[in-house]
Amino acid sequence: PPRPAAPQAAPQAAAPVATAAPPAADAELQTAWERVVDEVMRKRPTLGAVLAQARPAALVGGEIAIVLTGNHFHREMLNDGANREVVLQAVRRWVVGAERISVQAGGEAAGGAVAHPAVQAALAEFQGEVVAVRPRLPEGEGQ
Repeated sequence: PPRPAAPQAAPQAAAPVATAAPPAADAELQTAWERVVDEVMRKRPTLGAVLAQARPAALVGGEIAIVLTGNHFHREMLNDGANREVVLQAVRRWVVGAERISVQAGGEAAGGAVAHPAVQAALAEFQGEVVAVRPRLPEGEGQ
């Protein structure tokens, strides 16, 4: 009887730890993002209001992807150098491991050109960021 009991105990102990990690990481990122928004709101209320409508998508390789719902004005506001620096300082302070930010429109987060493996490889190789995604004109138009 002791032989079957020992192997059964190890898998039961390991399973909850493995399943608990991803939701905890998401919750931590969300909590950290709320702190980022609060800090930015105190410094620049208009910028903070834009961030309050955004959400963190993922933290990968030191870069936090921010999904922005809103119009192009909101995106331009976040891409402004001074505003971006305010957000980046708050992100570095509150989001553990974040060194860079990228801003994505709500539709881009679900896939599209930004998620394409070739685009991701180029971003990683050149340490770049996507600043705009425009639809391609049909052949013959505008050429």
